[in-house]
Amino acid sequence: MTTERQKRANRLNALKSTGPRTEEGKKRSSENGRKHGLASALAKEDVGKWLCTIMGVDLNHLHVNDPDDRFFAALELAEAEATLERAQLFEEYQALVDHLGGPEPPPGETEIFEELVQQMESDLLTQDWSKEDWALCMGMLNLIEHARKERERDFERLTRLSRRYRREAESVRRAALKSWLGAHYSETNPISS
Repeated sequence: MTTERQKRANRLNALKSTGPRTEEGKKRSSENGRKHGLASALAKEDVGKWLCTIMGVDLNHLHVNDPDDRFFAALELAEAEATLERAQLFEEYQALVDHLGGPEPPPGETEIFEELVQQMESDLLTQDWSKEDWALCMGMLNLIEHARKERERDFERLTRLSRRYRREAESVRRAALKSWLGAHYSETNPISS
């Protein structure tokens, strides 16, 4: 049981948690959904395609003058199907990228890395390196390696995220399907008491 003191402390803490306050923070926060697009609004065409399939009509013949429970259940299921389809496509894309060797480095990074390694190997043989040159080169190699590891971590994070979105979409679809079946069968087979 929460005490009055805890409730008061929670309310005071909630007042402090108002989200980003600077323009930069607000801008960064507003772009959270744009990193992968999985949480963005669904395309009306995708939902419409699924709605027509569920309702068993052609898009040109879909007219909703007086929507009933069956229509709203079908719309909920259509949105769930479109969400699941997008999540599955994204997860398949992630799997393909992983199969092809992971995320690509930015243009020029591989060439810079190879050039630095060759330069170091040739200069090591002639022993023309000062400590500063050696430290600069090693620093650049470390930066490139760090960037590669960061890309791999981001890719793994995105892969886990895509799996989570798919599982969530499957769960929403199961619930929407139950709702649709309930509305569909209650309308087509009314039970009299």
